[in-house]
Amino acid sequence: MNEDASQGAGGLGGDEAYERLVGADPGAGAAPRRGVLRAKVEVQVADGASAGEARGTPPGGAVPETVPETVPEAAPGGVPAAVDATLPTGAAGTGAAGRRAWRHRRAPALVAAAVAGAVVLGGGGYALGVLTGGGTAGDASAVADAAGFAVPGSAQRPVPAIGSAADGALSAGEQATEPARDSGAAPSAAGSRAAWYPFVGHTVFRGVGLPEEGGSAAVFAFDAGGAANAETAARVARALGVAGEPRRQGQQWFVGPDEGSGPQVWLLGDGRASFGYANQVIDPWSCAAPDVAGACRTPAPTSVDDAGAATALADAMRALGLDPGQFEVAVAPRGDKDAVRQVTARRVVGGTLSDDQWIATVADAGIVWLDGALADVVELGTYAVVSPAEAVRRLGDPRFGASSAVMPLGTEDRAVASADGASADGASADGAFGDGAPADAVPAPPAAGARIAWPVSEVTITGARLGLTELWTAQGAVLFVPAYELTDADGHTWSVMAVADDALDFSVPDR
Repeated sequence: MNEDASQGAGGLGGDEAYERLVGADPGAGAAPRRGVLRAKVEVQVADGASAGEARGTPPGGAVPETVPETVPEAAPGGVPAAVDATLPTGAAGTGAAGRRAWRHRRAPALVAAAVAGAVVLGGGGYALGVLTGGGTAGDASAVADAAGFAVPGSAQRPVPAIGSAADGALSAGEQATEPARDSGAAPSAAGSRAAWYPFVGHTVFRGVGLPEEGGSAAVFAFDAGGAANAETAARVARALGVAGEPRRQGQQWFVGPDEGSGPQVWLLGDGRASFGYANQVIDPWSCAAPDVAGACRTPAPTSVDDAGAATALADAMRALGLDPGQFEVAVAPRGDKDAVRQVTARRVVGGTLSDDQWIATVADAGIVWLDGALADVVELGTYAVVSPAEAVRRLGDPRFGASSAVMPLGTEDRAVASADGASADGASADGAFGDGAPADAVPAPPAAGARIAWPVSEVTITGARLGLTELWTAQGAVLFVPAYELTDADGHTWSVMAVADDALDFSVPDR
């Protein structure tokens, strides 16, 4: 993050929390390398690469809006009597929204790093800086077995984030304002109705043939208290061959030279003890001296196969004290000109595949980028859960419905196209730009005395699946709580908290 960036965003440079964040950035003062950017763009253009694909770019995340003053506790004073069920705002929430608010990943382009010697990680033939061999590419099971990960598909899939709806379904209590933007599927009828203007309907749910008996299920949480500290930062640095002693920068511990002459490790004081490692020197896209044309050379395609990429991540995890057998692995498909491989390991919690991930970018020379959570997962006990029938009733309860106000569609949220020729960016077929509606369809007010439109959609829930979902509390702790995935006859799904009322704390936390 450079000085200009720290003063942008509407004067955020004067915000205390923002200043702490800037101070914690190991890439402060780094500037983009034009040659690298140009080379990457030229490859994308030459290949006709699909939108959204980032070759050689490690996974990143949004900078958190707030940084915790202390490591969030999963269970203050022991197993909690109740799960924090406050509808979160800002930094808290479930799924990706919560993770974005607390997770702080660094991109290697902002943290110049160099290898500090080959450190063997485990016994799988992999060393940081050296790839001595890997298995042949094969199916997912063979790759997982070769690296020591769990059998793919052996864990139950997670319940989507609480309060979410999939495949064009309306969230509980939500108005029909947008199509299914996350699933990639064509918008549902409700989404199509909403392609032009918001606020076109509400939803009433009823269940058919669902049990009225409740049950119980385990609750889990990250315990970051023993991991988010200077001692852990030093241990991680030693394991990954990063020289130096931990130093506190804002709300994180950092090891490695600020000027980018060696590899770097950082460890956050968040609810999952998030850490990251970057080795820019072995990044195939590194470019210290662009050629005379101002561009960097395009790196050669990687020779790392699926098993080699998975083994690289598994051995790094073992070196840091984690068991790859508690994770399911997936290696991103390799393009003909990809210089690196992307591999992701998702943590299995209580037999359920969670959204918590370890991610690595692997080049021929070794791991370029690595990040994940170092906190232990602990069980908080068995909690009472409501019945499937009661879960459906919760969809109509504002305490469990949509957690934020419905906003009008942004440009990126509109339907890809409508029958009358309106395009995804709101422009009509004749080139006129508006809100997605043809120029001759300006809405007229209703006639005097006419009934006010208040459309209500009725949804019949026919199926219910109890599972786990990730929940971020307002204090930053990360839990894995029981939740129901509810389904209608058309396959639309909704998720809702399954923990019984008596085990939920509905009080609003102090601001």
